[in-house]
Amino acid sequence: ERLGDLLAVLDIGTGSARFVAVDEAGKFVHFSSFRMRYSASDGLAGVGFELDAEWLWKNVARMVRDSGVADRVIGVGVTSQRYAAVFTDDEGRPLYAGPNLDARGVFVQHVLMERLGRDFHRITGHWPPLIFMPSRILWFKREKPDVYAKFGRFLNLCDWVTFKFCGEYATDYSNASETIMFDVSRLEWSGRMLEELGVTVDQLPRVVEAGTAVGEVTREACNETGIPEGTTVVACGGDTQCAVLAARGVSEGDACAVAGTTTPIQMVLSKPVVDPDRRIWTSCHVLPGRWVLESNAGITGRLVEWFKDGVAKGEAEDAEKRGLNPYDELFRMAEEAPLGAGGILASMGPQIMDYREGIRIFLSTLAFPPLIMVDKPTTKGELFRALLENVAFAVRANCEQLREVSGVEIRELKVTGGLARSSFFLRLISDVTGLPVRSPLEKQGSSLGCAICIAKGVGLYSSFEDAIRGMVREGESVSPSPEKHKEYEAVYSRWRQFYDKVAGLGV
Repeated sequence: ERLGDLLAVLDIGTGSARFVAVDEAGKFVHFSSFRMRYSASDGLAGVGFELDAEWLWKNVARMVRDSGVADRVIGVGVTSQRYAAVFTDDEGRPLYAGPNLDARGVFVQHVLMERLGRDFHRITGHWPPLIFMPSRILWFKREKPDVYAKFGRFLNLCDWVTFKFCGEYATDYSNASETIMFDVSRLEWSGRMLEELGVTVDQLPRVVEAGTAVGEVTREACNETGIPEGTTVVACGGDTQCAVLAARGVSEGDACAVAGTTTPIQMVLSKPVVDPDRRIWTSCHVLPGRWVLESNAGITGRLVEWFKDGVAKGEAEDAEKRGLNPYDELFRMAEEAPLGAGGILASMGPQIMDYREGIRIFLSTLAFPPLIMVDKPTTKGELFRALLENVAFAVRANCEQLREVSGVEIRELKVTGGLARSSFFLRLISDVTGLPVRSPLEKQGSSLGCAICIAKGVGLYSSFEDAIRGMVREGESVSPSPEKHKEYEAVYSRWRQFYDKVAGLGV
């Protein structure tokens, strides 16, 4: 008999780590968070970053313990930023931890490119190697062989936190596919990749379906977090796939834009489709028998934050003094500006994903400020609208790319994430793409998707379908305005020409 009633979600993103306690109806009963902290790696020309894993665990444990609800937890699960990695010794003690920002692999990725060529993308569904686990392993093997010799386990960040809770090494298929050592077609660790790296299967976590119980909270973890010893720990998916799940992205052709710091757009497929031109990525979905094809629109929410803290700092501070949400005020200003932002075009930041370009396109996603073409006096509302239209145009272009590669039409776009809290943003996406847009009520999709996995794992629901029906509540739905969509056709055409010219400059 269960004495508790809550599902404990640890959602470790790029910007913050969150603890969310969720009930069986999908309601967030408790939410707390802290900012993530990274350090630049010495001698890596500003592209190497590290994370203090023990610092992270101590703060996660404290956050859970201080929540006041730890004793009510009946199941625990972890999701995290994709491509974040922890390399440990044989006892699970971290020797290296790096966020998804760590691109030290740029210095050695050419080795994998030369040895594996197009097979790298064909096997793993990803390209180029620079930010992925294989390149980091190879970097340590070449640059710090003494540290490399001590590595006993190669884990995703969420897998290591799961280990801290239950002492077991396990991952789900979606996270396994994000290690880039997994064969996305055969659904097994790739012998070819492991041979090239000198890694054995024993050094990797066992792979299970998401929603599978993999262990129980240990006495040590109980003492640190307050969650009862013996509580079930469940394997959960990667953060983006969890968000897609929580937006009801489950069937062939379902497309979902997760509009957060960046905006990955994933299409659900019933078989793995790998782009022969290596522009976009293929991964496993949380659901068994499902894959996701991803075309990422790059920096989006971070662009909004940059505008608020810089260009519109005065307006944001004034809104806060009046007790208003500064983001709501900015979106109001943008909505009042004319369609097409008075002729202003913005580019850079958001992108049309094409990772054949390797390091250039990766670094372009970090470019600030955005390039804005202005030839007349303008207002901050018009500038902000231009930035949002830039995001919407990038979303449309990436949706078109998904359709081209998959051969599957997108009939509706699901949108979740922080930007989806704005009704204007949802209408803008709909008007620009010409697609109906549907958004779930709960925008913190990665956390809710993780909770869905836990709910299945502890037996609250017998299937993902039942869990989604019981835990996901519908939010706003909008249809495109035929008149506005027609007007945006001309603006989008200008933006594509502008974008292609900027991309052609190699910046």
